[in-house]
Amino acid sequence: MTSRPNIVLTIADDQRFDLVSAWGRNECRTPHLDRLIERGTWYRRAQTQGSTHAAVCAPSRAMLHTGWSMYRIPDELRMHGAHSPPGPAIAAEHVPLLGEQLRRAGYHCHGIGKWHNGPRAYARSFDSGANIFFGGMADQFATPVQDFDPAGRYPHNRCRSGGRHSTELFINSAREFIHARDPRDSQPFFLYCAFTVPHDPRRTLPEWQARYQADQIQVPANFLPRHPFDNGELEIRDELLAGFPRTAGEIRQHLADYYALTTHMDDAIGRLQRAIEAAGLADNTIFVHTADHGLAVGQHGLMGKQNLYDHSVRVPLLVAGPGFDRGVQDDRLCYLHDLFPTLLNCAGATVPDSCEFHDLRAPPRRETIFSAYRDCQRMVCDDRWKLIEYFVNRTRRTQLFDRQSDIWEMRDRAADPHCAPHVARLRAALQQWRQTVADPVPVAL
Repeated sequence: MTSRPNIVLTIADDQRFDLVSAWGRNECRTPHLDRLIERGTWYRRAQTQGSTHAAVCAPSRAMLHTGWSMYRIPDELRMHGAHSPPGPAIAAEHVPLLGEQLRRAGYHCHGIGKWHNGPRAYARSFDSGANIFFGGMADQFATPVQDFDPAGRYPHNRCRSGGRHSTELFINSAREFIHARDPRDSQPFFLYCAFTVPHDPRRTLPEWQARYQADQIQVPANFLPRHPFDNGELEIRDELLAGFPRTAGEIRQHLADYYALTTHMDDAIGRLQRAIEAAGLADNTIFVHTADHGLAVGQHGLMGKQNLYDHSVRVPLLVAGPGFDRGVQDDRLCYLHDLFPTLLNCAGATVPDSCEFHDLRAPPRRETIFSAYRDCQRMVCDDRWKLIEYFVNRTRRTQLFDRQSDIWEMRDRAADPHCAPHVARLRAALQQWRQTVADPVPVAL
């Protein structure tokens, strides 16, 4: 057993916060994530801080790996082929990375799967790896991957097809890493396994697809045929995955596919858990599962993640192992990016002074939490109330939701005179945050 804990971090692409069956909000079944909840801490209100462009996964992962907020991370890390306003003139080489800090602290770092933040950052983060995918999305049965290169060179012409479903490809690589480990090796390790599911194209193996029949799926309570107003991003690629207006039948099929991919991933995570247990590593391994962001899939008449409703900004965040309480549901306001200082502290590694997030094991520190999308949407919430501001065609629109009585965010209270103090208070907090993080959009339009 090593004196410092091993760290295993699995991260999904597009997994909504309630796609763990412990929530009980839908038909999706995740018995292995439920088991992780039982033996660890479930941060139920974790969310992403947002994105400056439509490929929300790139800046979300960049914040996770740097501990920097969304307007500070360099373009090389937060964009990766996407288009957005120019970021700060900071070379990515000067930004400390999670894997890099763990390597400096003596960890062996092994990376598998999706890496959406550029080859140079990958080379600094890992000592080894397998089946590395540098893109944003691909056919799940033909994901273009690369072998690990110690020199850090990953030209596109070295890509090869994974040859099997991405979930099987990545989890087999993770299990091989565990199986190949010498039991006499005392060096702690960081295993990073990044899935490309349940992102579209939503194709999985027949045995998992058969578990969900569209005609047996319930549409969510906040399903709408159309979003009630222009939120500034209604014609993006994600929104074109279903017809206009949305129909319940089409959404049921999308949800069946979404759930099937998630349950397949859950089974894979269970296989990795068993490999760790069989290797005698479970007692000294911190196991983390999270996602880069959520997804609408019919809620509020939307399909994608380019919005600031709960279904798109909130994510699952489950942590089990040394230093984390068992069977605890923690409802603090937190970001998934809080994993950066948390895991570094768990490892006894240095947390850079540049880190802007908080250790999840410390007492809660936030009374409000924020998110932003491009130049058109901003959000703030506290323990009960949530405010979303829209800036579209030089027009402001405001929504206010009581998250205590309206968990589906269906009743806009912004025009209710009795709620005016909440609007004013949250709007002031939002404006202060935007100034603090150097939001490039003018505070007053």
